[in-house]
Order: sequence, then structure tokens, then C-alpha cells
Amino acid sequence: MDDNRPVWFVLLDDKGQAFKETTTNFVMIPSDSYISEFKNAVKAQNPNMLASLDATELKVYANVDELHKVHPVQLCGRDRIGNDFGKDGDELDVVVPSHALAVIPDGLQQELNKLENIIQPPLGREIQSSLEAFSHCRFRSRKTAF
Repeated sequence: MDDNRPVWFVLLDDKGQAFKETTTNFVMIPSDSYISEFKNAVKAQNPNMLASLDATELKVYANVDELHKVHPVQLCGRDRIGNDFGKDGDELDVVVPSHALAVIPDGLQQELNKLENIIQPPLGREIQSSLEAFSHCRFRSRKTAF
């Protein structure tokens, strides 16, 4: 395994703009790392910003020129970083899916999880009884009106 080297990247939204106003950054990984390992390192370095997605959802492009092609080709998880990808000044473009913009703070997420686990009593009988009572009153009032 090679020695670690900086692999430069920039986080982008699905429109090619800086994701949440981030700037160029790097992760230290070996040159013989796979793109999938690079994605894991990027996610690990940005745990709060990328909390709502899996590393596999990140799309990695060799450079901005590739990203802006009519049919851009993203790097495959089995591709290796090598000595060329992610050099300073020619960073990898990491596109974050748009659903990652809706990040729920940890404290709020914990409360939401608690609410989801509350067991609600069945409301069917109560609603049915209310409907029967309403129907009974409605028919009774019609009979007395005639």
C-alpha cells in the first residue's frame, strides 16, 4: 500500500455549485485507494454536512470539464485514485445529491425517532361510533321534520 497523499476535492450540489458554500478540501489516503474508499473518507471528514446520505450516493467526477459534458462519466467505485486524480489544482468533483440539503439536526432527529415509536391506539371504533351517532341523529331529525 502506498503512503498517504492529499487527494483534493470540492463538494458540489447537483447544479455544479459549491455545496453549502464549501471550498476545496482534501483527504489523506493512499494513491492505490479505490474511489469507494475516497467517498468513505470524504463522508467521514464531513459527518455533519453529509449526515443524511450514504457515501455510495456521492458522485465523483475527474474534473469540472467532465462534470459539464452533455453525458458526464462519473468515476466508478472500483476505479483507483492513482497518482493523477485529485492533484492540487485539479481536484475531484464530488456531487452531493439534492436530498442531502434537508439535514435534520441530531437533537431534533432523536425526538422525531421517539415520536415515530409511539404506538397509537386504534381509532377505528371511536370513529365508527361517532359516525353511527351522527347518522342516527340525522335520520331521526328527518323523521321528526315530516
